[in-house]
Amino acid sequence: MKRHFVLLISLLLAATASATRISIYEAGYPQNRDDNVRVEEVTDVVRTRGIYIEHQLHLSFAYDFNSWFFTNYNELELEWTFQMPEEVTLFNLYYWKEDSVCRAMLLDKWTAQKMFDEKSSPTREPALLTRGSADENGQVPYTLRLFPIKRFTQCRIMIQYLVPARPSSGRLRTWLPLPQLTTETGGAKILRLLYLHADTPDSVAVVGLPGITFTYYARDKAWEAELPIAFLDYAELILPSPIQGEYYLSVYRKGDEAFYNLAVYPPPLASVHQPRKILILIDFNPGNSSGLSSDLLLTSLKETMERALTHADSSSVIVSFTEPVFGSRTWQGCSQQNIDHLFRDIWGRRFYNVNLSQELLAAGESFIQANGPGEILWITNRADFPAATELAAQYAREIAGHFPAGTPIHVLDLENTYRLVYYPDFGYGNSSYTFLSELTRITGGNLFFYRYHPLKTALAALFFDKVMHYKEVEVQTRMQNGYTYNRQNHARFEGYYPLDFPVIQTGQFQGAFPMTVTVIGSTLDTVVKKEILIPESAVDVGTEHLAIAHYGHQIEKMAQWYQNNALIENMIALSTSAGILSPYTAFIIPDDPTSCYVPDFIDDTRKGSSGADLRFALQDTLLGFSAAPNPFNPQTTFTISLPAIPAEHELVVNLYNLRGQRIRQLRLPALQPGRYRISWDGRSDAGVSLASGKYFAVLQAGQQRKTLPLILLK
Repeated sequence: MKRHFVLLISLLLAATASATRISIYEAGYPQNRDDNVRVEEVTDVVRTRGIYIEHQLHLSFAYDFNSWFFTNYNELELEWTFQMPEEVTLFNLYYWKEDSVCRAMLLDKWTAQKMFDEKSSPTREPALLTRGSADENGQVPYTLRLFPIKRFTQCRIMIQYLVPARPSSGRLRTWLPLPQLTTETGGAKILRLLYLHADTPDSVAVVGLPGITFTYYARDKAWEAELPIAFLDYAELILPSPIQGEYYLSVYRKGDEAFYNLAVYPPPLASVHQPRKILILIDFNPGNSSGLSSDLLLTSLKETMERALTHADSSSVIVSFTEPVFGSRTWQGCSQQNIDHLFRDIWGRRFYNVNLSQELLAAGESFIQANGPGEILWITNRADFPAATELAAQYAREIAGHFPAGTPIHVLDLENTYRLVYYPDFGYGNSSYTFLSELTRITGGNLFFYRYHPLKTALAALFFDKVMHYKEVEVQTRMQNGYTYNRQNHARFEGYYPLDFPVIQTGQFQGAFPMTVTVIGSTLDTVVKKEILIPESAVDVGTEHLAIAHYGHQIEKMAQWYQNNALIENMIALSTSAGILSPYTAFIIPDDPTSCYVPDFIDDTRKGSSGADLRFALQDTLLGFSAAPNPFNPQTTFTISLPAIPAEHELVVNLYNLRGQRIRQLRLPALQPGRYRISWDGRSDAGVSLASGKYFAVLQAGQQRKTLPLILLK
């Protein structure tokens, strides 16, 4: 009895698995890891780039834990693993080396990994960022490795990526990178969010985290908010949309190349909408679904509901955690606001390694009794359904009997970890097939297995059933006296195109405007076409990010094809020329980062509430700090070249001994850019003459620091 009790407790305590891990280990010994890593100063700088969203994710790692299984704290390496959707285009990695900023090089993955892992050289490359290929659900694994990680010292990086926005109710939406920043054992606790706009200061909002308010800073054209975040939190940022009317078009010219980015709505389709009422029951055990996390399940479900359902439809969600949690106790019309509300109390909760189907079905039965009939969508990965034909049929009738006659029960079975069972009628299948097929047969529902269908495809098939949609949407573009080429369509759910959701296309063109756009929508029995003429006056001027998005989509498509040597070579060539990370390339910071310094780096994190002098931030590597003579006795003179005036109008030089103790502080006013000198006589603040040895001088000029080693010889 005690053994069974302990087993039950261990099942309950085994929580939702995370695709994100941030850990420290001794270089060469990754089997011994410590997850006590501090993730600090996290800022997500967001901009709209047409109908794409740019994220600049700044963060610092620090480690100060005294771990018993590390013997050499000078050889610590950090690894950050996380996942992102395949439509993400990651195109930059920046690394802070003391007070200077370095931009990573992009090499083929094998060369970069060999350089980073080379342990025989006296120095190692400090940073390596790689990615894998997308899984069946379109999730791409990323790995960032940093070396060395020194105790009590922050290591700052920034990754830059683009993601297609999700148009919704006249606005744009983008998921914030909370699952990538938080882990079950730690991760980031605060996310500072900066939205920088170009033109009108339209309002922004966050959905998913309660009580978030924004402050506007007119000087920087910035909206800022601070988000307390934790493991299993999810949040969307709602932004103004550039799409006005039927389309949006922006172009970017680079030398002889011209790129365009188009968003256009499908042609209208005469249809009679049959309103649906769908009660969604979720019974998810993370241990029974390999390759599927709770965040992917819930975000994919929410996105599918937003696309397939309208305000004329009604829905509610009940999720089984340790007890059933209701998104709403009544039917809710499926407006964007109501769908947000349905998930409000679900975010941030933990799924446990146990299925509680009986309690969930009872909650669904009470909901239907209180609010009237509707369809049931049961999302489960329970693995102990009866497999014998008679028992399965009996249990199916029992479940169906809890709901009014004629209630369709659809099932999405997410279990994919147990062994398959052989069925004489059709071969091998899930052990739950006998019961679930009988349940959906007698109730007129649909049945999908995650083992055989990607999650988003199965959800789209379930929700677009009985909803008018296009099976295919083709977008043809041509110039007045030219042509378009290399067109890339972005479609989240291929085969299920909503009538009121724009198709996003990137491409290249030759010729002059106007551009003629023909949109052809096809259903199973109808073809509908519309044509739009876009004059040059209606075209927005894009940035280089438009070309990055175009090549990012191209790499995404190539990664889905059959991989052979020729294709891999082409993908590496495109990746390195366009500066976009691919499955066969890697970002690496060289051990001598002189060649990759960015002297004109603009640190956007200084905008908003920081109030820092941005001019100074532009020229951080131009700050000069030297000492002569060095070695010295008894006095040395520091020369400081100041490119801009710090906000404090003061320069501070702190002197430290090898123990890290401050022994002297020197100050001098800085009222204008230029050259400054100040001397040190080799004495402490108390006037004591110091012994021969090594010392360190640290210059503090506003937000910038320079460190200089000194040797006193007597």
